[in-house]
Amino acid sequence: MAPDLEVGIHTAPYPLRKTQLFNITEPTLIQLIILALATFRLARLLTTDVIFERFRDRIWKRWSPLTMFGYLFTCNWCMSIWTASLLTICYTIVPTATVVVALPFALSAVAGIITSRYDH
Repeated sequence: MAPDLEVGIHTAPYPLRKTQLFNITEPTLIQLIILALATFRLARLLTTDVIFERFRDRIWKRWSPLTMFGYLFTCNWCMSIWTASLLTICYTIVPTATVVVALPFALSAVAGIITSRYDH
């Protein structure tokens, strides 16, 4: 196998090279905003929204909200770490697809924020 196609640590006489696997693109500002809003929306969807109420009830039947795992589904702040981690991993592997999938969640987050301002 050619040295420039290998992944991992190279031994002499080949120097360590940056491979395609580790050539991660930094998100643009707009992509970062989309991912941040999607993180917020996904966390809220899992912890608060009625549409996932049955899912949360099933989780809480097995793990009480007083357990660490059960509590995760009551806490937006806690869940956002996991949704952000998932989006980060996905962005690292398939950046364009991740942003495209995250966009509807980001737009939903913006709509929800605007709606909550007008409802109160």
